[in-house]
Amino acid sequence: MTTTCILPAPVALLGDAVLVRAACEALALGDPAAAGLLVARLIANFRELSTQGYAEVLRRTAAASAPRPSDPIKGRRSISDRLVRAMVERDGHHCRYCELPVVTAANRRVLHEVAPGLFPWGARDAERHPTLLLLWATPDHVVPRSSGGSDDLDNLVTACFICQFSKFNFSLSALQLDDPRDRNPVQDHWDGLDAVVARLKERDRMRVADESFENPTWGDPVKNTVRVGKEDHGPVSLRPDP
Repeated sequence: MTTTCILPAPVALLGDAVLVRAACEALALGDPAAAGLLVARLIANFRELSTQGYAEVLRRTAAASAPRPSDPIKGRRSISDRLVRAMVERDGHHCRYCELPVVTAANRRVLHEVAPGLFPWGARDAERHPTLLLLWATPDHVVPRSSGGSDDLDNLVTACFICQFSKFNFSLSALQLDDPRDRNPVQDHWDGLDAVVARLKERDRMRVADESFENPTWGDPVKNTVRVGKEDHGPVSLRPDP
């Protein structure tokens, strides 16, 4: 008997996704105190969920006598941001296995830059906000690369961190999973925080412009650089158009 995912999406994590969006809305409205109160209510336990996922993988693969595949990290090739964006939009910003709402790395970077104290993100999992880590939209190869799977969009589906972590480099049959491409993706009100992140970026642009008008540095091209996300948008004129 096959199933759609390794672990069902935890109810607590579904609630956390709603709280993250509410916290972002509070930040966009200029209320970091309210955002902090909302973030403090997040309860998802990354270590517990990842342990449960790994245990379920061991159970399924043992039952199927499936050998553990080679480590997919070796020789890994990156998937372009453009392809990831197309994949996530096609999949309705949800994991195609457990249907958890997810957030792209690009949007997560903005949240970290706007409020690093609320949404920490370091080099190690222990230094990352557990909810953002669990909601991370990652590209999963339905047919693993080690089995000849391509990087084409047809072979990629959006997976939350736990489904990606649990599936590892196993085939669907080894894990007794249905092919997620045989099901229509979830399409609902969740946009992966796209709308509120756009508002946060616009608010940041306005803040930078306001600070520059208060302390004009027309002759300094470095101080007249608008920085949003990871990109420097270059020297810009902050003078009003004539």
